[in-house]
Amino acid sequence: MMLHQVAARNLLRNRRRSIATALTIAIGVTALLLFGGFRADLIKLMLTGYVRTLGHVIVQHQDFFEYGSGNPAQYSIEDAMAVRNALLAQPDLASRIHVATPLLMFPSVAGHAARETSKTVLINGQEAEDQSLMRTWNYWGVRMPVKPHPLAGKPANSALLGTGVARMLQVCSALPDPQQCGARAPRPPVANTPVNTDLLNLAEDESTSSQSAQAAKGSQSPAQSVPADRAIEVLAATTRGVPNVKTFQVIGTESQGFKEMDDAYVIVGYQAARDLLFGRGSTQATSIAIQLNNPDDLQTMVEKTRAMLAAKFPGAPLAVRTVNEVAPFIDQTISMFNTIFGFIATLIIAVVMFTVANTVSASILERTTEIGTIRALGLRRSTVMQLFLLEATMLALVGTLVGIAGSVVMELLINSMQLSWRPPGAAEDMPLTVSVFRELGMVAGALVVAVVFATLAAVPAANKAARLKIVDALRFT
Repeated sequence: MMLHQVAARNLLRNRRRSIATALTIAIGVTALLLFGGFRADLIKLMLTGYVRTLGHVIVQHQDFFEYGSGNPAQYSIEDAMAVRNALLAQPDLASRIHVATPLLMFPSVAGHAARETSKTVLINGQEAEDQSLMRTWNYWGVRMPVKPHPLAGKPANSALLGTGVARMLQVCSALPDPQQCGARAPRPPVANTPVNTDLLNLAEDESTSSQSAQAAKGSQSPAQSVPADRAIEVLAATTRGVPNVKTFQVIGTESQGFKEMDDAYVIVGYQAARDLLFGRGSTQATSIAIQLNNPDDLQTMVEKTRAMLAAKFPGAPLAVRTVNEVAPFIDQTISMFNTIFGFIATLIIAVVMFTVANTVSASILERTTEIGTIRALGLRRSTVMQLFLLEATMLALVGTLVGIAGSVVMELLINSMQLSWRPPGAAEDMPLTVSVFRELGMVAGALVVAVVFATLAAVPAANKAARLKIVDALRFT
């Protein structure tokens, strides 16, 4: 009779203990795979969110990452549109690119004359149509809603405020709940104090000069009027050190997740932001975001982009970085989840090893006389050891397969419930999903690890059984 048949019969001799051990392993494997599937989905969800905003590859001034936040204009890309067009003109690069779009970010001051409020803000200039296309990217098929960019199809002077900015500037009509705006709070006494209208006057001068320029060019389009309760004036210092002011119409608000960003974020069109900081006719941007069709092309794209920039723009102080370099939070979060997963896996492996070792030890204790008999019949010590190790391996294999099947059933059940949750820093609820069946590497790894460690756990007891003296084993009661 083959050794594995003997091992199977031995396991069936005490079904209750064998089933309990296999179920313990199955529960541990199910829990491990479910958390691993949740971790995998959460990482894909996070990466999809960042890629939809920043892309995979970012082209910047070589010193922007270290010093750009202090002086974005100084560390901007001189001819950003030429760089973008050069990328799209290369067939090898263009075939890998889903979207390539300029971004412009700089600090400024925003004021709301109707409420006599102002605060420092962070202007983020974006191409709304490009951003809408970037939001459709979903390589991993995560259950994340696709929404067009709020500025898409809106007038050039439109602005989207963080809810904190709108609340502090008291642009109440743009908030979902105007009662939370604070507009009814009593204002400090300002008797006989003239209202400072410098910012509003600058905005009016800028608007007048813009209309005069349009009239000089024979433009027939009338100037757009902005309702006072939706108008904000944004002041920025141009690269020549001259203050520049533009009036924007607030079309709505959008929570940014983090309060610090929510209290400072203002999204406007890229062209409007560029005119505000650099003046009309400029081509600068603080970065160019490149979104790839396939994230597996990331390293190849970085190398080819660097080679293209060196050839087309020799001497230009440009750097090519990945989204992970620009947003270190991504790697930190992935590392945190990997650490938690490793810790949970260690605990489950310890439980599995203890259970298997206890089961094998109990089986050896019950079969001590039997061990002496088969040894007296000529069975070698190595064969006795192999027999008990094979029993442990079969227990682990059955328990792991049951655990894998259970995790797949739980995956289908959890995903069918359409659960949602709000991760830290998220502006809206995200779907809570688990992917086990699609993570074949994780499933195969769990199978191998469970079987290997369960077998190793049985080694001490099996070795002890193999070294029993025949005489002592035969007279054991």
